[in-house]
Amino acid sequence: MRKFQKRSIALIVLAVIAVAFGLTGCGNTDKTTPGESTPEQIAVSSGEEHSAAFSFADVSNLQFWFGSGAGGWCTVLNIAEDGSFSGEYMDSELGAQTTYLCDFTGQFSQPIQVNDDTYSVQLESISYERESGTEERAVVEGYDWTYSYTEPYGLDDATELLIYLPGTPVADLPEGYQRWMSGYGDEIGSELPFYGLYNVNGEQGFSSYVIEPGD
Repeated sequence: MRKFQKRSIALIVLAVIAVAFGLTGCGNTDKTTPGESTPEQIAVSSGEEHSAAFSFADVSNLQFWFGSGAGGWCTVLNIAEDGSFSGEYMDSELGAQTTYLCDFTGQFSQPIQVNDDTYSVQLESISYERESGTEERAVVEGYDWTYSYTEPYGLDDATELLIYLPGTPVADLPEGYQRWMSGYGDEIGSELPFYGLYNVNGEQGFSSYVIEPGD
């Protein structure tokens, strides 16, 4: 995953401005918002079957995405085979010429099976590259801009997170998770077509998609 700090400030500003005119969204520009996703994009992979015993290796080629599909904000998260994770959050407030950022890393506990479709993990640790509440200011391409470092939306008060396997009956998912999936509309159907990640305390739900080469 390419981190914001590895991009030039000028590119971030231009990306934020593009969001305002509907030219791009959070993350890679070839990804669509939940309401616009195609079945091919949200499918884990054609014909793939997960093993009976889930492990983090099953999702190490996926990226988990949390966003509303509007406003140009999102949190993306990648989980490694050992349960460590990294991610980034970005939002922008063009009227105030402010971009909110957070690059973070952390560790999940080993998954414990809850039922046939669900595993539980604990958030053992999380750290931020820049201290939450700090700011930087810059003038780029004639714009006065503020970079405000914050905490990642989607992991609010997180302690327990649930991982839902593809094929989980949507009717069995908590309302808190279903609300965040409502943007997919009829594309989900009666069963979850991807791995889901749910922050129980924050009632915030991530969907997943396969990471393409170069992402």
